[in-house]
Amino acid sequence: MLLTLTVEQRVLLHLWDTPLGENPWEGRPELTQAGVSKAVGIARKHLPRTLKKLRQKTQIHEETRHVAGAKQRCRVYCLSNEGRQAASELIDELHKRIVKFEGNEVEVKSLHNH
Repeated sequence: MLLTLTVEQRVLLHLWDTPLGENPWEGRPELTQAGVSKAVGIARKHLPRTLKKLRQKTQIHEETRHVAGAKQRCRVYCLSNEGRQAASELIDELHKRIVKFEGNEVEVKSLHNH
């Protein structure tokens, strides 16, 4: 099902599911370009174009923070209010999709924790 989503949509879902955290100094590796590209299944060199589009739509914020395991501060990404709204609408749409599960057609929402 992820293959039916655009890269932008997959980035929004990943950032929705991976919050920035409360500490204003510390970032998570999953929120760096390397972490996001791994999570959404694209090469790291292709991600900046998508991130630029999302920044232009004001759906994400970019910050520089300390990331565990990195030698220097890294850029990390998080959703803006507009990005949270877009991700929320996307999740609602995905929950309504019908899929086959164990021979039956069911809504994705009923499988959310599977």
